[in-house]
Order: sequence, then C-alpha cells, then structure tokens
Amino acid sequence: MESEKKESISATRRRRLSPADRREQILDAALACCIRNASFEVSMIEVAREVGVSRNLVYHYFSNQDTLMNAMISREAQTIQSRIAEIPFSTPEETMFSVILEYLRTMTRNVEALRTALATPRIREKVSPHLEELQELVAMRLAEALGFSWSGTVKNALLSGANFILHLVREAGRDLHLAEDAAAELCVNVCRQAAEGAARIDRETSAAMQTAAH
Repeated sequence: MESEKKESISATRRRRLSPADRREQILDAALACCIRNASFEVSMIEVAREVGVSRNLVYHYFSNQDTLMNAMISREAQTIQSRIAEIPFSTPEETMFSVILEYLRTMTRNVEALRTALATPRIREKVSPHLEELQELVAMRLAEALGFSWSGTVKNALLSGANFILHLVREAGRDLHLAEDAAAELCVNVCRQAAEGAARIDRETSAAMQTAAH
C-alpha cells in the first residue's frame, strides 16, 4: 500500500506541467523547505528533491538560489498583501480586528524563518522591503477603518502600531497562536489609542497654528 502511494506521488510529480504551473510548484517546494528549516538558506538541490525533479530543471526556471528566494519572497508578500487588502469593511472594530488577526496569523506561522531572515544581513536585505510594504498596508487599512486620513501624525502612529505587532510576534513566537484572538484585541486597542491620540495632536497643532497666524 505504501509502495503504491509513493508511486502515485512520484507519477504526479513527473507528469508534464505547464511552465507556469511548474514554476509555482518549485516555489511551493522552496517555501516548504524554508518553513521546515526555519531558514531562507535553502539549496537548489533540496528544492529539487522536494519537488521530485532534477536540479537542472530547477535551474531552468531559476538561475540561482538568490533568484529563487527573491521570487518566493515576492510571491508570499503579494499573497498576504492581497488577503489583507481584500478584507471587507464592516465596523471599525471588526475591520481592525480582521486585518490585525490576518497579519498576526501570517507572521506567527512563519516566525522562525522570519527571525532567521532578519538576523541574516543578506536575507534581511531581500525581506525588509516587502515587510515594510506589508506594514504600510496594514497601517493604511487601520486608518481607513478608523476614518482617518493617511497623513501626518496619524500615519506615523499607525506605522508604529504595525511595527509593534511585528515585535510582538517576534518575541512571542509560534506560541502566540494559542492566544491569537487576545493578541489581536490587544493590538487593536494599541493601534486605536495611538491613532486617536495622534489625531488629537494634529487637531491641536493645527488650531494653535491658526491662532498664531491671527
């Protein structure tokens, strides 16, 4: 029975795929290796073994390890950004909770690889721009949920809030998934208070400047 199962898997891997499907299969394998190893330092041989194809076939689609890792990181970043961007608006609190929970779950699921990436200069250089884009998207969705314009002190406060969430995940690690709803509620409160305080500062600063001008 086990032999038949292995033969079936092998046949599935050997079947002809379109170039686009094969490329996605290789990227899926690279991601699986990264998660298993808790590292973005994955060899082309390991990825080829994961797929069940020759190393040369992997090189046919990706010229080297850097090209493969760049493509995988970019794809994963786009996937999570799409999920967060597509979360529908309901009430401010529910929208903020949904956005933050999705962000928390994604970061927690990949926290070991993320820690390693941020501690490795060569990999951090690849990951950081995507991470910054993701944090900005999260902060923008929170501003939208609260009805604040994306500018001034509010923008900076919510970017700091998104960074707070990332630090929470890095410190708590995968154990955070045991209390992810409570963590999301905490982050909602932190971000809401930060944004409301920033909005008050902007209003008072604007009023003071208008008074001084007269």
